[in-house]
Amino acid sequence: MTRKSLTRALGTITVCGFLAAAGSSRAQAPYATTQPAGPIDPSSATLNGMATPRGQSTTAWFEWGPDANYGQTTTPVDVGSGGGVVRVSASVGNLHFGGVYHYRLVAANATAVTYGADRQFTTAMRISTWGDFSLGRLPLAGGLTNLVGIGCGHDHGLALRNDGTVAAWMSYLSYVVGQTNVPAGLSNVVAVTGGWCHSLALRQDGTVVAWGRYFDNGNNIEAAFVPSGLSNVIAIAGGDEHSVALKSDGTVIAWGVNTHGELNVPRGLSNVVAITAGSTHTLALKDDGTVVAWGSSVGGDMTPPAWLTNVVAIASEVWHNLALRADGTVVAWGENQYGDTAVPPQATDIAAIATGFRYSLALGRNGVLVAWGDPAYCTNLPSALVNAVAIAGGDLQSLALAAVNLPPMAFPAQGTGAENTDIVVSLSGWDPNGDTLHFRPISLPANGTLYQFAGGARGALISDINTVFTDPLNRFIFTPAPNAYGVPYASFSCVADDSQIVSTPVSVTVNVIATPVLDVADLVWGPNPSLLLNFTGSSNVTYEVLASSDLINWVSLGDAAQSSPGQFYYQDYLIAQWPRRFYSVRSR
Repeated sequence: MTRKSLTRALGTITVCGFLAAAGSSRAQAPYATTQPAGPIDPSSATLNGMATPRGQSTTAWFEWGPDANYGQTTTPVDVGSGGGVVRVSASVGNLHFGGVYHYRLVAANATAVTYGADRQFTTAMRISTWGDFSLGRLPLAGGLTNLVGIGCGHDHGLALRNDGTVAAWMSYLSYVVGQTNVPAGLSNVVAVTGGWCHSLALRQDGTVVAWGRYFDNGNNIEAAFVPSGLSNVIAIAGGDEHSVALKSDGTVIAWGVNTHGELNVPRGLSNVVAITAGSTHTLALKDDGTVVAWGSSVGGDMTPPAWLTNVVAIASEVWHNLALRADGTVVAWGENQYGDTAVPPQATDIAAIATGFRYSLALGRNGVLVAWGDPAYCTNLPSALVNAVAIAGGDLQSLALAAVNLPPMAFPAQGTGAENTDIVVSLSGWDPNGDTLHFRPISLPANGTLYQFAGGARGALISDINTVFTDPLNRFIFTPAPNAYGVPYASFSCVADDSQIVSTPVSVTVNVIATPVLDVADLVWGPNPSLLLNFTGSSNVTYEVLASSDLINWVSLGDAAQSSPGQFYYQDYLIAQWPRRFYSVRSR
């Protein structure tokens, strides 16, 4: 029997998502929950979901295709007639590399046909990142291509490739305790997620791998671990100091630190279809579209609104929560100090949700991103980022999977050195897709000369603009004219490119510092007694005075003062304590 004839035979009642009305017939409609696909490789994928027969013989299958019209179905499978959730998986093949596909689980019994929420997956995509990088902007991990999944810890990012391997990187330097040290040989991974300072990976065989450490308010407690014998896991979540796993039978396991009740899974909790973890609390989505919470938070009670129903997805990262309903609307609760839960009116027809430290994200079915909360964290959505497939949020960074190349960034640079010496200048930048950057000048300095950096010395002369710097660490050598100095001495512009898009130009400034002239004639005895050092140097430079009694061990005495442009002095009141005293001056 085909799916079309099967639908006809079951009658005309159709239930979409979790819509349910009073009456005995409606009460027996099955539940259908669409869950993340995986494993996914370049040409095939496994679609996943959970069906609840609710006491009647029920059949389930997936609709899938290149858009929300689907067009293809998997073979229907019998999921029984019980009252508990049944995991449903089906493989689909002949997929396009880099393609995007929609799918949903369908469950049918004699009462109704129920459609789970629409989900998307990709067979190979690139990463896009944005956020507040005031605390640092570290390079993304290498090899961030062919991605099928993403996840965030508080201070780090995670990506899943279509070969089942994992990449991880810090978004800024906080507590670095191994959360990005992906275990050697880790493979066959179908999902990744992170906590504060630990990471989790779910493998295809239903086992979980953890790395990093559990922290409690900055106290290094213990290495992240997985309970012995944990198996049949289908979803994972990470909090500050705890981890959570959803098993294929709809039960939940939590482990780690239990300072706020985050491990106190409610007794008898069952038929769970999705989980998420905040800093010190946990949420579970049940097959009937209701949400259960346990643990507490600085934001207070994390219990969802009593009226909240028809939920198809949940998200939590720190102290606030989001729920996506079957009608595409978003509900938020918890901490709202930064407008985290003030869902904007444009957040409608939503397909996916994510939370960060002080912000929230929603991905529309039209591929448009919506963000709200602390403006420092969420107002810089990349304008070129469209048609994203998945989103994730951390403390200061957000991630998306999308087939777009975002513009790279070059950072202003400065080099400083003494007159008549070669000055090494280092360039840096950042690419939101993790692409390798190349730097080149788009103007040449009016003073001085540029050379390639080769083996720590001058390489080829750079006499033409747009000559790419060849050093792997993006260094070059600047040579000032003989006996010339100035602060600044020269400036010019550079750009970074990712082989497709060029960054906005940035300024490179070179300071050449005059060698300070310190002569014995400039040593003058002062009162108390003391010794006054006078010397000449560059007006815009800070000079540090050092002293030694043996010309081997030098001690900093402090900074010299400037009496007039280019004239400096330092008064040493400790000279009487030393039978002999040597002085040196250096710029800082």
